[in-house]
Amino acid sequence: MKTLKHLLTLVLLLSSYTLVAQNTLEDDKIFMVVEDAPMFSGCESLEKSERKACADKKLFKYLNDNIQQQHFSNRGRVIVKFIVEKDGSITNVNLVRGIGIVEDQYALEVIKNMPNWIPGRQRGRPVRVQFTVPVAFHGYDGEKIPNKNREDPLFPGCDQKEGDDLKKCSKSKLTKYIRKNLEYPEEAQLYGIKGTVIVTFKISSDGSISDTAIKNNGLGYGCNEAALDLVLFMPNWIPAKQDGKPISVYYELPVEFN
Repeated sequence: MKTLKHLLTLVLLLSSYTLVAQNTLEDDKIFMVVEDAPMFSGCESLEKSERKACADKKLFKYLNDNIQQQHFSNRGRVIVKFIVEKDGSITNVNLVRGIGIVEDQYALEVIKNMPNWIPGRQRGRPVRVQFTVPVAFHGYDGEKIPNKNREDPLFPGCDQKEGDDLKKCSKSKLTKYIRKNLEYPEEAQLYGIKGTVIVTFKISSDGSISDTAIKNNGLGYGCNEAALDLVLFMPNWIPAKQDGKPISVYYELPVEFN
């Protein structure tokens, strides 16, 4: 009789463990398709039939407001995938297909900074859902795209200037910094290497520099390293602003060797 009781107890314990394990796996499962797909927030008060169209418009507006088209030369769509968690937060942001270093990194940054979404639901319960979004870049055709609420980042040293004078001064300070600090590698001089190295980097909301990279392979012969060092040792910039608030942006700097 005692043996039978022990067997029954063991069976119950194993059943409980199996149920807990199944629930844990279900909680961690990432869904590709769900009954109620996750949506960009801001349309919760509408009828269910109207929410998706509204959420899509809200998402498009968010992306459009946060992509500074005047800083990008490549055209196309950067495809980004991410997970909308059960609380609506955005995690596991990854690149699916890119069009260029600067555009790719900027798209990832914009997606990471999205507000919480309305989570997806399966059988009435919030679940983790993988989602994919295309981020469009129209390219810079040489004309400034107007945006009264946005200010570009500026190289420091022009505190007493304003408006167009501030921008001209900042550009001049950056040019002087490059002329003073850029080292033309001996190897490049020896082989007569001339040209432009384009450095891409992130100017954070505190003005600091990070995520430096060389676009299109650069020149070699020590020029790439010299251009990277030039950027890495820059002083903090005056950060870009959106609606008066500092924001992080990606920047391209052409560095000429001649």
